[in-house]
Amino acid sequence: MAKVAVENLITPEIVKPARYLGNELGSHHKPWESSQVRWVLTYPEIYELGASNLGHIILYNILNAQSGQLCDRAYLPAPDLGTK
Repeated sequence: MAKVAVENLITPEIVKPARYLGNELGSHHKPWESSQVRWVLTYPEIYELGASNLGHIILYNILNAQSGQLCDRAYLPAPDLGTK
């Protein structure tokens, strides 16, 4: 899969671009290469619904609190990005 630069993805027609940047309060940023175990939590809904799910938040924080483990999150794109 080809990587897409954020500058090409986040354009004026995107209503809430912050939902795609991954820099919100409480997010963890660990080096990918130094993690022995890598997780991704997916939630079958847009960011605002998935990121506010308490179970999702708790599991994300528990996994990232473990040494040698990295956990990231993924959500469905909102309709504005989904059409791109």
